[in-house]
Amino acid sequence: MIDGGLEAIERANLQLILQQVISKLREKDQLDLPNLINLYQRSTPEKLLPLSIFTTSLYPIEAITKYFHEEQELSFSQIAELLNRNPRNIWTAYHRALQKQKKPFPKLPEQFLLPLHLFLHRVHTPQEALVLYLKKTYQLSNKKIANLINSSPNSVAVLIKRAEGKQ
Repeated sequence: MIDGGLEAIERANLQLILQQVISKLREKDQLDLPNLINLYQRSTPEKLLPLSIFTTSLYPIEAITKYFHEEQELSFSQIAELLNRNPRNIWTAYHRALQKQKKPFPKLPEQFLLPLHLFLHRVHTPQEALVLYLKKTYQLSNKKIANLINSSPNSVAVLIKRAEGKQ
């Protein structure tokens, strides 16, 4: 009981310190929500995916596989383990991606990074997970999301509605 109380106090103190640091950063650097989220994401060990890989003609599994194999230099077995998929399926997805897009992904400064865990749970389709994450985490409008992923605002609205219905 005492240990639990001490842990709660320590957690509250750490949250207070974090709030103070964030306040100072916002005052001095005009730190906005997307930059704060990116800062947090970069401090976690989870694999992150740039949003730009999902703006191509590739299916999400193809884009993820191509990105991890070419940019992160992971083997098909490592990618399969990360995605909880069969290595043969990963190999196939990569080769389908190569047929559609031979060039590597362009190296662009990324404003939006997506955590890999979005695509591991198969409750939502990858597109649903993507737009729902951008909507809820970054509080973007449907129009802004549509511009980012080369889609229409109506398509984004349908994806969000469908995803919210599954929750």
